[in-house]
Amino acid sequence: MNEKEKEERILHLQKEIRKALGGANLSYTALANILEQKKDAGQTNITTQSLTQKIKRGMLPYIEVEEVANILGYEIIWKEKEV
Repeated sequence: MNEKEKEERILHLQKEIRKALGGANLSYTALANILEQKKDAGQTNITTQSLTQKIKRGMLPYIEVEEVANILGYEIIWKEKEV
C-alpha cells in the first residue's frame, strides 16, 4: 500500500468513527473515558489525545478497534472477497 492509499484509509476510518460517535451520541472524550474504564491493569492510560493520535496515525491496534466498535454498537464482520 502506498502513502496516498494509507492516508485515504485513515481518513475513511476517521469519518466512520465520527459518524458512529454521532449515532451513539458520544464524543471522543466520552469514548476515551469508556475505554479507560475497561482497560486491563498495566495498560497505558487512554486519553482523548492518545486515542485521536492513534487514529490519525493509523496506529490503533485491532483489539482497540474491536472494543471501539463494540462500545458504539457495531460488530466487525470478516467476509471473503468475491473473485
